[in-house]
Amino acid sequence: MAIIDNRGLVDDGSNSLTVQGTITTLSSFTASAGAFGEMTTYNNNAFGQTLGAPNTYVQITQWLTSSLSSPGVSVLPSASNGQTNNYLQNNVAGLFFHSIAMSFSGSAGIYMFAVFVSGSEEPDSVIQQTITSGQPFPQSIAMHYIDFHTQIGLQHDVRVKCNNAGANFQLNYGNFTAVRVVG
Repeated sequence: MAIIDNRGLVDDGSNSLTVQGTITTLSSFTASAGAFGEMTTYNNNAFGQTLGAPNTYVQITQWLTSSLSSPGVSVLPSASNGQTNNYLQNNVAGLFFHSIAMSFSGSAGIYMFAVFVSGSEEPDSVIQQTITSGQPFPQSIAMHYIDFHTQIGLQHDVRVKCNNAGANFQLNYGNFTAVRVVG
């Protein structure tokens, strides 16, 4: 299992936890997810989006199968396109961890993905994936982004752009999660 010594917590391959030195107890320690929201898509073979102008971000509106949330984060629809579950909205302030995992297919091109918060790109969240020729087989990405939000009611979404005009983008499987970290 592990040993705790002057190096910290070290996996020693045993079946026990060994502490070397003095143990100091704290009166209390708590760490938890103070709020969370998640949107998913599973086995989407029918619904895609055309991205339009080259190098222009478009909100991913293919979160189709389910959503889960606590009172601290709401899952909201996009009124402009009639689809459901396209935004996660924080209902409390704090430090939020975003995790996005997606498999997608589409036209040939260089695809860029980013988290947007209330319409503004979060530049530290950007990730790129290239499809060399139009592929029916999924590519995949994983993005993780953390940010402190002092305002309540911010809308968190994931957007994609491609360097080729009119590229087709289809989210096959995916999870988009926002978790407020406290502790």
